[in-house]
Amino acid sequence: MNPLPGSGEPPPGALEALLESLDSWTALVDLDGFVSVVNRGWAAYEGGNPFVAGLGPGDDYGAAVRKVTSSADGNLSIVALGLLAVLKGKVPRLRLEFPLKGDSTQWFGVLAVRSGGMVVFHHSDFTERMQIMQRLRKAETLFKATTEHALDLISVLDTDGKVVFTSHSHPKVLGYSEPEWKALRLEDLVHPGDAEAYLRNIRDAFRSGLSPFFEYRILNRSGAWSIFEGRAAVVETASASNETVLLISRDITSRKQAELERASMEVQLRQAQKLEAVGQLAAGIAHEINTPTQYISDNVRFLEEAFNSLAEILREEGGLLDEASKDAGLAARATGIRELIQREDLDYLLGEVPRAIQQSLEGLTRVSSIVKAMKIFSHPGVPGRVVVDLNQCVETTCIVARNEWKYVALLDTELDPDLPKISCYPGEVNQMILNLIINAAHAIEAALGGSGEKGRITVRTSRDGDWAVLQVEDTGTGIPKHIQDQVFLPFFTTKAVGKGTGQGLAIVHSVAAKHGGTVGFETEEGRGTTFTVRLPISSKD
Repeated sequence: MNPLPGSGEPPPGALEALLESLDSWTALVDLDGFVSVVNRGWAAYEGGNPFVAGLGPGDDYGAAVRKVTSSADGNLSIVALGLLAVLKGKVPRLRLEFPLKGDSTQWFGVLAVRSGGMVVFHHSDFTERMQIMQRLRKAETLFKATTEHALDLISVLDTDGKVVFTSHSHPKVLGYSEPEWKALRLEDLVHPGDAEAYLRNIRDAFRSGLSPFFEYRILNRSGAWSIFEGRAAVVETASASNETVLLISRDITSRKQAELERASMEVQLRQAQKLEAVGQLAAGIAHEINTPTQYISDNVRFLEEAFNSLAEILREEGGLLDEASKDAGLAARATGIRELIQREDLDYLLGEVPRAIQQSLEGLTRVSSIVKAMKIFSHPGVPGRVVVDLNQCVETTCIVARNEWKYVALLDTELDPDLPKISCYPGEVNQMILNLIINAAHAIEAALGGSGEKGRITVRTSRDGDWAVLQVEDTGTGIPKHIQDQVFLPFFTTKAVGKGTGQGLAIVHSVAAKHGGTVGFETEEGRGTTFTVRLPISSKD
């Protein structure tokens, strides 16, 4: 007869149904320690768990457990003592987990509950769960070790681009102390000009699973911008509503600088090749100019000497005319000659012709000095260092650069006559001096603004111990404070389009560094700038 609903009594077969619904191996044991009922899982068990294997209804479970207490495996002994405590009523409920060692370790869990004159034992195998947990612990350990010792920046971001984790490499790479870093947020340090693209790539990672490589800048402790190359990938989580992306970024600032320097060197090489071709052409032209200039100079000197001789003759003839005028037969002839002298203004010619000849000779001497300077400046040079006179380099370059400065400035030289010769690459030193003079002329031109006035350029040389010091001072615009740290960068220029390439001061810096020297400047806005180059007198290579 079936019980009525609500009577409080389970229907027949309810206990069996309950036991069979359990995933565990379950047995009911009476208070005397004998097994009353087991579920199908328990009955079918063929493994090595000593608390289940070979035990069925009617068996003395207490005796089997007591036997395990003397096991050499300490874990099993402890579990056995705990189960006996439940059977004896010392503990009403007990849950334990233990390993069972064999060819491979298995993990089991047991729940023993004493209630209603029976003790229920639930045994289960959670080896797979423990293996998963071990793998997770290993993965966590590996992730921790990776993030703690990685040179790259590793961060985890949420769907809004907010950073939820940053690796220990962040403060190290960016130069912040740990307390400083804890007070900062990575997203706030991204360059404003890169922020939009940065977030777009993070969103791309959420959308497609993996972003392309992208570059962005982060503000480091020194106040400069470090350049990073990053890639973001979605990290799968148990909750689809809590996705994150893993962003791994590498500092490529040095690589970018190297690429920029390489590009600069390529430009400089092309410029050097161009200058070499122009130099060879200039040297050829100078040689061609020098020959006719030489014989023109010789002829003018001959004319000078000849005119001096003719002037002397004319002076002697003047005396003869005075005597001839006293003779009645020659007086008319003498008068005619005097009229000719007055008409041709011989006194003027005797005064101005020597002056014109002298100016011609000065002009030819100047042409000769320019030609000589062109030949020296455009000399292709030698593969290695040679010993040269820095003062002569300055004088030669000032002549060559005259067309750049003569319309906007007066140029003074204050050269140390006792300055020893220096070991250098003369062609590059000439180029460096030329760039400094041209830069000074352009600064003065910008300051005067086409007023027609002239500034002043002063080129000095001096000795400071083992160093030769070259200074180029101008009365130009000065260098604004906000760009003073950029003036030696390749391609940086404040000049109008077509006026400058941004290579002039970069080449100056490169040449000084190549010689083991330095270049710096002192400037005052609106007053002018002085560039100072220090070159070692003797080379160490």
